[in-house]
Amino acid sequence: MLLTTFNCTALTGGAARALDSYAVAGLTDGDRAICAVGGVLLYFMFDADGTDAENVSAHPYKVRPNDYDTQGVWIEQLIDVSDAAYDESTWNGVTNVAPSKNAVFNSFGTLFPIHYERVTQPARSAVDTITIYDGTIICVNNKVFAVSSDMHLELNTNATWDTGTALNDAARAGHDYYVYACDNSGTLALLVSANSTYPTGYTAATSRKIGGFHCLCVAVGTIAGHTLTGFAQGEILPQSVWDLKHRPICEPAGMVWSDEARVWVDIYLASGTGVSTVSVNGGTISDTRDWMDFVDDFGAVKKQLLDDAEFQLIAAGSNEETNITGSADPGTTGGHVDTAARRMISNIGCEDCAGALWQWLRDQSYRPPATPGWEWYNLPGSKGSLYNYGGAAGDADAKLIAGGMWSSAAGCGSRCRDANYYRWFANASIGGRGRSRKL
Repeated sequence: MLLTTFNCTALTGGAARALDSYAVAGLTDGDRAICAVGGVLLYFMFDADGTDAENVSAHPYKVRPNDYDTQGVWIEQLIDVSDAAYDESTWNGVTNVAPSKNAVFNSFGTLFPIHYERVTQPARSAVDTITIYDGTIICVNNKVFAVSSDMHLELNTNATWDTGTALNDAARAGHDYYVYACDNSGTLALLVSANSTYPTGYTAATSRKIGGFHCLCVAVGTIAGHTLTGFAQGEILPQSVWDLKHRPICEPAGMVWSDEARVWVDIYLASGTGVSTVSVNGGTISDTRDWMDFVDDFGAVKKQLLDDAEFQLIAAGSNEETNITGSADPGTTGGHVDTAARRMISNIGCEDCAGALWQWLRDQSYRPPATPGWEWYNLPGSKGSLYNYGGAAGDADAKLIAGGMWSSAAGCGSRCRDANYYRWFANASIGGRGRSRKL
């Protein structure tokens, strides 16, 4: 039977996130609760048969749910009583670390070395600020830290960065950054870093990557009705913010979350191939690859091509019925404008959805063949054949492409589709965009 761990910021009172607010009917014997109260971290287990009287004045605490009838009590737990350093004066096992009031519970951390819990998801709280909210609990270096007040990581502040030097808007443009929880000699340090492994001044053991975000490559300018209107270069893209509980199954760099499509999607058209397939600003766009190649490329990095409906949703807010300025192959990703000098960006921050390159979709379609007839067509790559109504040429097969290319003009848009190309067709005008389901 699966057990539930609850994250609380109060023991009693019945308010949201109070330990006594959880109904008995929804609890299972052995459920856990981690409570960060006044900078102290407390650990409880639910005793479904318990009848103890409520006591929150002397350890071990006992808390009855508000709807307690005849049984069911939360009992505070003592971790690692065999520790020679155990002393009843420190019964709760918690060291309160002033002045930040972030608590570290050493013994608990050895039992739950990868624990991460939060009530409120980290988010962009200002144009250049990521906030880690009160109630977040993180295990680092076998120590559990509780964030007892909102912590604002302002990107123009030197102390926010692992290097001690803030990066300005231009330097941050089009790049991914990572949020680390660090064990600074027993005190929690939350830092932003450009390093994807561990931050400067720490090791893999003394730090833990808990989230990240992407910064806008080029200012959006004013676009009436657009979610990102007025966003400046280097600002945090709101939908790119991820953490350990809200992220794709693949690496989250260069991606944004679509609430409408319920998928993580690449900000940029794909660059690279195979395990080197990435979504990066300024990357050389991968093209002249057939549908099957792109399927393999994205599969190598735990992604897939978008489907028809997903593309329509993630591309909403992009330029409609226009193509890229200059009407030529852009060659590289990101920051482009159309023939009306409008930024080619969707409401969630996807670049070049329409009017740059066509993009393969997962969807199957059909095209009238030159010579109809049911026959096998030997697909390239010696990995099998396709039986369809396209005769010897096999050309009844079609995979949808979306968005329009650099010269499609009024044909371009979030709902633009072409059903004229079979899966083994490759052309410089067709690229791909990856998506991933949520972890």
